[in-house]
Amino acid sequence: MVFSIDRTKFKTETGKQLYDLLTNIWANDDFIVGILSEVKGDEKRQRMIDLIAKDNIRDPETLVLAASDIADGIEL
Repeated sequence: MVFSIDRTKFKTETGKQLYDLLTNIWANDDFIVGILSEVKGDEKRQRMIDLIAKDNIRDPETLVLAASDIADGIEL
């Protein structure tokens, strides 16, 4: 599948790692773009990665809601 956001656009390993995690959960462009547009910056991206790993979250809807909370500074 071709995504509108290319993995090579990420300059940090954190961005690439989150991109890889998301594509492995659900290879859907809207899902990936939605989350990556919410969690900007390595700190927020790392929080998202940690949340996925800690709770083994695989549900796209849950992840979209979590990304919104992280973007708003809500502690999860």
